[in-house]
Amino acid sequence: MPLPRLPASLTALLLIAGCIGTPAPLPEPGAPWALSEASAALRAQSCPEGVSYARAQSLEITATPVELGGALPLGPTAPDIAFAGGWHLTSPNANFGGLSGLDTFASGNFLTVSDEGAFVWINMEDGVPASAHIAYMRGANGDLLAGKSRQDSEGLALTEDGLALVSFERDHRVAAFDLEACGSAARSAPIVSLAPHPAGMAKDLEDNGGAEGLALKGDTVLLGIETREDGGPLAELSVGPQASLIARLPLDGGLKITGLDMLGDTLYGVARDYNPLIGNTIEVFSLDMSGETPGGMTVLFRLDASVTVDNFEGIAATRNEDGTVRVWIISDNNFSDRQRTLLMAFDLK
Repeated sequence: MPLPRLPASLTALLLIAGCIGTPAPLPEPGAPWALSEASAALRAQSCPEGVSYARAQSLEITATPVELGGALPLGPTAPDIAFAGGWHLTSPNANFGGLSGLDTFASGNFLTVSDEGAFVWINMEDGVPASAHIAYMRGANGDLLAGKSRQDSEGLALTEDGLALVSFERDHRVAAFDLEACGSAARSAPIVSLAPHPAGMAKDLEDNGGAEGLALKGDTVLLGIETREDGGPLAELSVGPQASLIARLPLDGGLKITGLDMLGDTLYGVARDYNPLIGNTIEVFSLDMSGETPGGMTVLFRLDASVTVDNFEGIAATRNEDGTVRVWIISDNNFSDRQRTLLMAFDLK
């Protein structure tokens, strides 16, 4: 029995609906934007002549040890991974919290960014968080960033010589801050304002779904886009500069990229999904970046309600003395009493 013919208007509507959200093909790779070529100008903008170095404000913090609380849910490849320790970080200062991006200094101390537009330094003593400092970010004119749309810093990458690259959402952009030269007086030196959708994406970035992840692959800036489109969009800055997709990571369900970091030729990332019925699901993954195009994604482990978990958004990868990799993740408590700022470490054997 033949199926009834649909009205032409309904057929057209179904065809349009079928096209909504259809991923665009990945663009042809362009010449990557090179940080080294822009570094001197960015430093001059961020720390102009006549601006003196200013110290960040001290923060009292308490680091309470936390246990994993159960067997680590491993990825399908079941790599050899061990929980190396974790802490619940608290402070009597109400400005401490909302930590979304994470990176490390050569000293082993951490730099983080808050989604209210602040840098937070976490200093380690004998392998334990011991003290902190905070400084609110400044715009290009030297004034403090004002308003959530300007303050929502999410991703962080720190160069060896103290230039901090920060990605923001809502007002989607990437900027540099010369913390080495000017400290908390460093001004925002714009790198790029992201287009409504990066080249290769078929839909616009959500207000709260921009470049949550940021990493430096040598001289190239990588961006992890939180807005899902057939998985997790991974972009790089190409000449323009502009963000151009180079991969769509096969993240299951509602998992979204929230943090990235490079170590050697490997990109490490953290993705998060939140369901009010089951809470947070966190996935930590790696990606081989040694070739001309990204290699396959490996799920390293997951955190869910069966273990200690929270709203993990930042990730940093370091090398242990024995050559193994340690992955650090930090959670954004959203300045809520129902969430915690957790810093946790995992060793990849």
